[in-house]
Amino acid sequence: MDDWIRSIVGSIGVAIVGRLIELARDRLSLRLTRSDPRKPTHILNTILILGWVLNITFIFITFLLDPKWWWLIPIFSVWCLMMTIYMWRKLKRMHELGIVGIDKEIRKGIDYKRALSLCRNTLDFLGIGASKLTKEEEFENAILRCKGTRPIRFLLCKPEDEQLEIAATKFGREKQAYQEHVINSIRIIASLKKKYPNIEVRFYQEFQWFRLMFIDDSICLFSYNLMGEGDGSQLPQLHLATRQGEREADNFYHVFARYFSDLWNKSEAWDFHKYL
Repeated sequence: MDDWIRSIVGSIGVAIVGRLIELARDRLSLRLTRSDPRKPTHILNTILILGWVLNITFIFITFLLDPKWWWLIPIFSVWCLMMTIYMWRKLKRMHELGIVGIDKEIRKGIDYKRALSLCRNTLDFLGIGASKLTKEEEFENAILRCKGTRPIRFLLCKPEDEQLEIAATKFGREKQAYQEHVINSIRIIASLKKKYPNIEVRFYQEFQWFRLMFIDDSICLFSYNLMGEGDGSQLPQLHLATRQGEREADNFYHVFARYFSDLWNKSEAWDFHKYL
């Protein structure tokens, strides 16, 4: 009878612990993907603590169910320690290189509205037409917060770029569909230029297949363009962050920042009259 009760209690305990871990994982995952990449998440410490909580829980349940399985305890303890060290070292290396987060899908992580809400001082953007940003209500609020002396820079595709027509035709859309998206978006930007003179727009000469958004000179959100499949929010996104005092060669953020700067210098300035 005692063994039967012990078995029931152990099974219930395992189920409860498993469910709590699942809920904690989902909650932690959501907080990490939507949080400000500049803020410390203490994820490494969380992994260490969670690993040893699991270890202690396993030891307790093992003895509760049947003490004769004690030999599993050192095996599980070594495995748990090895996995913890492996994950800690892997994440530590990523953080040292500036990779502080990844969204499997933009809409489930730092989406366009969330990205705009993180802007406090500066904003630089490289993309096709910035239409995913300009359609958000938060767009003007972000521009307002960044209205200082530093230019707000948008590096976009020319509306007449042939790649827009090629993509539209390829995916069975109206020939001018993507061009209209770009034109409608830059018209919104032009309307805000009247209120916020520090907005600047340039058009690159060679089509860019990826998207960069720089926030406050400290965050870079990197994703790629895949026209014809959804609105882009289903695509993955990489979070890069820089820290004060680090060497440029030690962080991927600086590579993308330099690329943006070089491309900006080579691109054609928009006069805010054409296409309106």
